[in-house]
Amino acid sequence: IYASFVDMEFYPLTNLLIAAGVRYEHSSQWVRYSDDSGEEKRAELKTDDLFPALNVRYSLSDKQNLRFSFSRTVTRPSFIEMAPFEYKESYGGAFVRGNENIKNGYNYNADIRYEIFPASGDMFSLSAYYKYLKSPIERTQRYSGSAYQSFDNVNKGLVAGAELEIRKYLLKDLRVDFNASYIY
Repeated sequence: IYASFVDMEFYPLTNLLIAAGVRYEHSSQWVRYSDDSGEEKRAELKTDDLFPALNVRYSLSDKQNLRFSFSRTVTRPSFIEMAPFEYKESYGGAFVRGNENIKNGYNYNADIRYEIFPASGDMFSLSAYYKYLKSPIERTQRYSGSAYQSFDNVNKGLVAGAELEIRKYLLKDLRVDFNASYIY
């Protein structure tokens, strides 16, 4: 992966921070393998991508913030997802075969978060998030003489949820952290 990025932060108002940036990536991923007839082949995935990001923080007071963020990210196939030969993950497990035609999946992420800082080092936050997945990679069942599992890009997916986070100092050197999430 070769990458470069540019980002900026500015305060159009005293209590409003806008941070924005974009990352360019040129990536190349390949696996060399022999097909079922013994012929040597190479599966290759080359991409040029832009990944924008925007973060906005509005300070409601010295102890309260409202945040919004948006970004585009990538999910690249792993070796086992891309290598088109059969193997067993574990003894007695299913046969798995990679897919030489697998592509990157792209994720569009948005979240909004409310934060309170009741005392120094303490924090309470509540957030909601949404992720639209374009061409996500999924494990699939295939049949060709016998059943095996493989990987494919599907059209789309989504993830949404809410998160509660609490950080509280009980003593000078003793802090309790709590995090709970609901993920759909």
